[in-house]
Amino acid sequence: MIPQETLEQTFKEIEKAPTAEALEQLLCLILQERMGLSKIALSKFKKEVQAVIIYVNAHYMDKLTLDALPTM
Repeated sequence: MIPQETLEQTFKEIEKAPTAEALEQLLCLILQERMGLSKIALSKFKKEVQAVIIYVNAHYMDKLTLDALPTM
């Protein structure tokens, strides 16, 4: 369970995202933290590979296709 203060702070950060790119980066960080992905482990990959890793982790129970993977 996520503490209420953490959720409120996260929502405030999401609302203040100045651009779609900033929002995307913030949401990726949230997913990384929730899925237990190490920022250090992901940081060794290119941005495009990071996006695919995050997507696959978030949708591993869905039917995955190459067309469904995020594009950069």
